[in-house]
Amino acid sequence: MTVLFLADIHPKSHNLKWILHLTKKYHLKSYVVCTTHQMTKASQAHLDFLSNHHVSVLPPVHDYSTVALFQTLRDGSRIKRILREYDIEIIHVMYAEPNALWGLWKRYFKKPMLLTTRGTDILYTIPAFFGRKDLLSRIIQWEYRKSLGSFSAITSTSKSQIESVRNIATPSAIHLVRTGIDDTSIATARLDMKQQLNITKEIILMPRSMLPIYNHEFTLEAIALLNEQYLNKYTFVFVNSDTSDQQYFQKIQSKAATIEADIRFYSAFKPVEIYSLFKQSSLVVMNPISDGSAVSAMEAMASKSPVILPPLAYDEDIFGGYVFQLKEWKSDELMNLIVSILNMSPDKKEKWLQDAQNHILSDFTTSSQMAKVYSIYSNLIENKRHVND
Repeated sequence: MTVLFLADIHPKSHNLKWILHLTKKYHLKSYVVCTTHQMTKASQAHLDFLSNHHVSVLPPVHDYSTVALFQTLRDGSRIKRILREYDIEIIHVMYAEPNALWGLWKRYFKKPMLLTTRGTDILYTIPAFFGRKDLLSRIIQWEYRKSLGSFSAITSTSKSQIESVRNIATPSAIHLVRTGIDDTSIATARLDMKQQLNITKEIILMPRSMLPIYNHEFTLEAIALLNEQYLNKYTFVFVNSDTSDQQYFQKIQSKAATIEADIRFYSAFKPVEIYSLFKQSSLVVMNPISDGSAVSAMEAMASKSPVILPPLAYDEDIFGGYVFQLKEWKSDELMNLIVSILNMSPDKKEKWLQDAQNHILSDFTTSSQMAKVYSIYSNLIENKRHVND
């Protein structure tokens, strides 16, 4: 099976994890076209790594643009040539904004097209266009309605994303396919991160990226309310100090400096490091203002770490009864919840964490979810053949 992915190739992107897994597990002939700005960030070592894993990265295209029409026409024509040259059987568009607009080209490409949405793209960025009334936004609204309805099928990583898609368009078919967690890598991650980071206290971990959407100031407000015994007993770890938004990091760093506690910031960790850190953390806290399938929360559950989530509409079939969730955006409620979990009896906590781990590993692994994607590929290609016969 030969697949063209229109996707990001960043080493830490969920898109690339899917591509690598599908290619290896199902022996795909995989070709990837990313955008020009994504390609400029790709090192030669990373491109060589992908080539060695049988993923061919082709020359990039620009972000789909309604304004730069001739640029989009040139890119569309080049994608058409790629489809012919490499005998592509199916196109998989990953991340909906703005890549989903390539769905407008489905009749021209004459190939089955699958779209994957992941969270912020379909929950926030695309719907934001529908609150505007200027002419360009109205044109883009029409384009998204048309394109989302044109794909052969759509997969979304949460039920809220499916609802958002259906609020915009009527898709031909839409499937719930979770991002999935790498259970094998999590199980084998055994680094002593406390020793590596020279941490002697127990750890409370905030694993989400250092960006405004992840709302770290709210977490800091709750930390500031903790009793002195907790401030002295725990080290509070934030990650991704090497963020692209250094202005936001400086804001968070300044706020943290006003709290008399051991608050530390580290650059982004490798997967094996963050998995090991999950296992050595007494508590994992995340408070994004918008979220998708919260893969990092699932990874923490698989690592047997207690997790606090914010008052957002997470999917009950993943998290219901297995994580601790705020009822309101109140820092004192978060502080009390942190204290409650830290003081939970060992037997009760162990049962809770074991149940959560068993639940996640039962049906939310990368392997089980990618089997669904491969089945969708096979069905779409087979249906295309029947149409052509």
